[in-house]
Amino acid sequence: MSTRAVNVRMADLINSLGRTLPGAGVAPGPLDKLLSARLPTALSFRLSGLIDEIDPPVKRYNKQQQALVEELAPEGLEKLSQEQKKEVDARFAEAMETLGNEEVTIRVPVVTPADLDRFELLSPAECRALKWLFVDEG
Repeated sequence: MSTRAVNVRMADLINSLGRTLPGAGVAPGPLDKLLSARLPTALSFRLSGLIDEIDPPVKRYNKQQQALVEELAPEGLEKLSQEQKKEVDARFAEAMETLGNEEVTIRVPVVTPADLDRFELLSPAECRALKWLFVDEG
């Protein structure tokens, strides 16, 4: 199976995953959509390795995010004044931006847009979010 090393910003990786929406459940991201699609077995097999590659950095990111929340508001946000909440929000946003700009190197399968040509799977915006995954066919 052919793979290549890709440097990807954590923000780009996280943004390609699904999000939990309050009161609406989980909204799948483009990567979730791609990894859940029914595709030819060979392509599915190539993509399956991606799950193992992204899991460690995503878990690390989530742990760092949780540690940041606990560090900035150990007693919980509800016990803070409005001014304190603003300060915590600003510090949290700054720290998350720094964390999101960190690059990780992951091994990804060689996937071209042509591999997905016969499937109406991803929108242009979703393809843009997964730009780090695809090999440009030139």
